[in-house]
Amino acid sequence: VDHSLIACAVCIELVIGKRYEVIAKEKLNTDVLGTQLRYSIRLYCYGCVGMTKEWLVNDNTISAETVVQMMFESMPDNMKEVYF
Repeated sequence: VDHSLIACAVCIELVIGKRYEVIAKEKLNTDVLGTQLRYSIRLYCYGCVGMTKEWLVNDNTISAETVVQMMFESMPDNMKEVYF
């Protein structure tokens, strides 16, 4: 197992999750997000990064546009309400 790749993936997941939290706070005009929304953001970001890694390594026969559409369709409703 390449531990540097695992560490890199964890860092990417954390950075993306934190960025989504900042954007949600700005859109909702608040300094604090609810526990459920924070959980949804983190779970969605971890999942998207993990699925993107899987797609790149194992299954890149699906177009990038299709992958993006599937990610959007998989986004929890409470996140869609904030971001779209």
